[in-house]
Amino acid sequence: MTVYSNIYNILVGEYIPEDVKNNIYNVNLRMNNCNNSITIIDLLKEKNELFEKKCYYNFWLNNKNTTNKFDLHNIQSSFVNDILDAIYDYCIYNEIRQYFIITGKGTIIKPKVIKYLKEYNMKYDLENSGLIYIKI
Repeated sequence: MTVYSNIYNILVGEYIPEDVKNNIYNVNLRMNNCNNSITIIDLLKEKNELFEKKCYYNFWLNNKNTTNKFDLHNIQSSFVNDILDAIYDYCIYNEIRQYFIITGKGTIIKPKVIKYLKEYNMKYDLENSGLIYIKI
C-alpha cells in the first residue's frame, strides 16, 4: 500500500499501525553484530521499512482523536505531500471545510507544508509559529 492509502485508512479508522520501536532496536543490534555486507544491506532495507511503519504509528498516535486538527510531529519529511493529500481528501469527503495542521516550529516539515499549500493555491493562515489554519 502507498503512504497516501495508509494515512487515509488511519484517518477513517480502517488501519491501526503497530508500534515498531522494539523491532527497530533489534535491527540495530543485528546490524552492530553483523560483518557481512549483503546482510547489512538487507538489514538496512528492513530498517527503512520499519521507519515507514513508525511514521504511520506516530501519525496515528498524534491524530487518533481528532477530526480537524492534524499533528505532523514525528513523521518523515519525505511523506509530507502524501499525508497532506490524504488529509485534504479526508476533509473533502467528510465535508470539513476548515482544519489545522500542527507542524511545530521546526525548519523541515513546516516549510514543506507551506510549499504544498502554495503549490495548490490553498487558503491558509499561520495561527502561530507551529500551527497552520487551512480553509477549503
